[in-house]
Amino acid sequence: MAILSLASISMAWFSWICIEKPFRNRNIARAKKILLVSLSGVSAFMFVGMLGQTGAVPSRLVIEEFEGWRDDSGCVVQGAANPEHLKSMLANDCLGSEHNFILIGDSHAEALSSAFRSVIENVDGHLLTLISNGCFPIVGTSREPYQQDCFLDKRNYWDFIKTTDATIIISTRWRLNLVGTRFDNQEGGVEYGSDGKNTVVEGEADVIDHTIDFLKEVAQERRLIIINQIPEAGWNVPQRVARVSKFVRDQSEIYTSYEVYKNSNELVNNMFSILDADGNVDVLKTDDLVCGGKTQDKCRNTLNGSSLYRDDDHPSPLFAALIAERFAEQILHD
Repeated sequence: MAILSLASISMAWFSWICIEKPFRNRNIARAKKILLVSLSGVSAFMFVGMLGQTGAVPSRLVIEEFEGWRDDSGCVVQGAANPEHLKSMLANDCLGSEHNFILIGDSHAEALSSAFRSVIENVDGHLLTLISNGCFPIVGTSREPYQQDCFLDKRNYWDFIKTTDATIIISTRWRLNLVGTRFDNQEGGVEYGSDGKNTVVEGEADVIDHTIDFLKEVAQERRLIIINQIPEAGWNVPQRVARVSKFVRDQSEIYTSYEVYKNSNELVNNMFSILDADGNVDVLKTDDLVCGGKTQDKCRNTLNGSSLYRDDDHPSPLFAALIAERFAEQILHD
């Protein structure tokens, strides 16, 4: 106790001599000098911060990077402004005489394309990928304001699909497009952005009813594979991994709530149940690859310390490979 008291008195004396007394001396602590020193300090901190943002100063966080995740095949189409380009895909051997698949969707389909191509080509199949980012691949729908390019892209895509015998695989961000709200994992991970809900452009039909009717009509003509809503994380997983690993020596896995996922996707999962009852529709579940099981009421964001996401909702190559393996087991080898 005596040592603490002595330390306290010493600190007080040091503070008086080095801080308070100089500031009380008008000859030393003039207002202009104080302002000048303050501005110099703020400027120095801003300069260092700018260096960090531009990469001139290495970041203290080592964030996992994902190189080569995009499908670099010539059989990937980004936007269908020119329908004739789609027809050229056939001439480029993107589709063969049999075992043809077309993957259609938004950036989530793009994230899966490379992994799906690998497993499909392993069984001598063919894959053509049709992408329109930020675009719900259901004809007759759009976000507000009206998405003209998206509306035309998917109409041209589906007109082209009708000329083929391919099995269709759809991957999109179902919940955002049908419900609209950005994801909140209820643990501090909140996705920011505008409402993403689609509406039916012509008429007053409910967008979920319209989607069910459209997909059932597609399934009458060909086999249809629907990738269900890939669980969203709500926070940027690679960044969170970097922060956790910096402060936690024995890094534990990162999780979010499975219950929050199920509650957020109740309407979408009900739609999948209706479609799954259709004999020609297969709903490929992705949530139980990372949610439930040994983790019980949680969803994995990482696996053995590696991110399952590239950001807050797109699957990393690791997660994409897990989904592709399930596709191979349940669809290709069925």
